[in-house]
Amino acid sequence: MITSHMHVKAPGFPRHPKDDELVNDFMSGFSLADAIKSELMERGYDGLQLIDEDWGWLVVAFNRASNTELRVMVSSLADPEDDDNSVVEAMIAIHPQKLTKGALWWKKDIGGEVRSFSQAVFNFLRNTPGIQSIEEFADIK
Repeated sequence: MITSHMHVKAPGFPRHPKDDELVNDFMSGFSLADAIKSELMERGYDGLQLIDEDWGWLVVAFNRASNTELRVMVSSLADPEDDDNSVVEAMIAIHPQKLTKGALWWKKDIGGEVRSFSQAVFNFLRNTPGIQSIEEFADIK
């Protein structure tokens, strides 16, 4: 199994004005999602997008070599009562969480791609100043 979720506090990545554009304007995580997007760009992923969701930010990456779309969910753990200057706290999740894609009779192994993507994201989070890992979950099989 490989890491699929990480609960973090990110005092080095404060609220960004873009966070106010979220449906739930008390949510946050744009700065952290943008940093993850930049890291993935440096690692050769393309088709990168940041998409605002009601729960936070979605980083979408596309790998042309394997024709696989991979996603990083930066789910804000903010509360409507939180101060706008409170420390960004988020649950980071990798999708897909399966190591194959396709129909019953046609399956393609994307395990290496998912592992590599997960490693890139979570190593970045573990090794970047301003991010504190609180808990990690390994449940991609």
